[in-house]
Amino acid sequence: MENRYFQWITGDRKGEVLVFDMIEQEGQDVFVKFKNGERMNTSFIAEINVTELTGKFMAEIEHPNNGWTFKERPQKAGTRVEQDWESQEKYEIPEVEDIMASDAEGVVKPKPKKKIIDLIPPRPTRNKFGKIANTDDMAASYNESINTTFGSPAATSQAP
Repeated sequence: MENRYFQWITGDRKGEVLVFDMIEQEGQDVFVKFKNGERMNTSFIAEINVTELTGKFMAEIEHPNNGWTFKERPQKAGTRVEQDWESQEKYEIPEVEDIMASDAEGVVKPKPKKKIIDLIPPRPTRNKFGKIANTDDMAASYNESINTTFGSPAATSQAP
């Protein structure tokens, strides 16, 4: 059996790849267990070739050599610059967060700008593994395939 790989896409472990071991089910919750003993609820894992990662911590990837990459870039400065009409001196208008972080005398302490991390998806691959499913999902898809195959009789035309 081929290995299945899952990559952390957020947090301190971003980029780390874990190897699939088995599926565990506890009541309604379904978990992917990894060879290192850790596990993750499947609701927090994006399936292979999915690029919408809202609410996900991990994504299934084809191979560690074809995983998500992360590109950091500085956040654009959102400072507003105004000019005094009498002195023609330019000054920056602080952002609300900067005002809130100022000390009692109103001196704004500089803070490091946040970086934006762009997630670059892996090359699309053929999904040879299928979706992460629990027994209920498998039963539902089995019943659905039976219903579509045998569910409604085909209309036949009869000659007079």
